[in-house]
Formats: sequence, C-alpha cells, structure tokens
Amino acid sequence: MRRDPPLPKRIAALVGQIRVAGMTPAAIARESGISRQTIWRIEAGEISRPSYDTIERLERLWARISIIRE
Repeated sequence: MRRDPPLPKRIAALVGQIRVAGMTPAAIARESGISRQTIWRIEAGEISRPSYDTIERLERLWARISIIRE
C-alpha cells in the first residue's frame, strides 16, 4: 500500500514546484495573496497544519502557472 507524504511536506513540495517554475517567494506571496513569511515558513517545514485557504491559494497558483507553461 502506497502512503502519501504528510500534508506539510506535500505543500512544501508544491511551493518548491512553483519556485522551480521561476517564481520567487515574494512573487508567490504576491500572486497567491499569502504572506511572504508564510511562504518561507512552509518551505522551512515550520507550518505543521496549513489552512485550507492557504492550500487552495497555492493550488490555484500552480494551476495558473501550469496552464501558462503549456
């Protein structure tokens, strides 16, 4: 049985993918409406329970970036 990584690691990986796509933490914060401090804390693994709103905003940003990159 395959287990998914814990949610904080999945969200940090999502931020990592967005960074690889060329966005800085400041740009991610600006485009998603999430504070820069929160973006940095997600990347550092300091947020153990990201809010649903944070997750949703990052997923929407990733979806927009994915469409643009195609």
